[in-house]
Amino acid sequence: MAQRFRIFYQRIADHKQIRCLSEAPGDIPPVWTDRVATAAVLDNLFSNAVKYSSPGKRIWVEVLAQQDWVVCRVRDEGPGLSQEDQAKLFQHGTTLTPKPTDGEPSAGYGLAVAKDLIEKVGGEIWCESVVGQGACFSFRLPHYQESVHGAGQA
Repeated sequence: MAQRFRIFYQRIADHKQIRCLSEAPGDIPPVWTDRVATAAVLDNLFSNAVKYSSPGKRIWVEVLAQQDWVVCRVRDEGPGLSQEDQAKLFQHGTTLTPKPTDGEPSAGYGLAVAKDLIEKVGGEIWCESVVGQGACFSFRLPHYQESVHGAGQA
């Protein structure tokens, strides 16, 4: 799914000469999730990465397995976020210091909705960022594991 979003957003990023790159090994286990919720989260993370990146920068998406989780990261070369902005990231209606680089709109609800969606499917979302060095938004979802009991057993 992440690869499809990278391809889709590359067409949008072309307007700003931004390159969308991916890193994903072929052995990623399936996850237990709602595909629509996960797609909405990926859409928000890619949209923000393009929106806040200056022309000529790069965006990466990476998917990897870690213990009982699959982690997806969307990393950019945008302005980065201060500690103060990071503390407010996932709150509804929050306006942060960085501004879109091409006049794109921002209502301040996308990341709050992304957090709600990821938590509802048993995952977690977070951000790592340094001002001037871009941001990396990550979320993780649990591996799909079949029930120990067979169908119809208690």
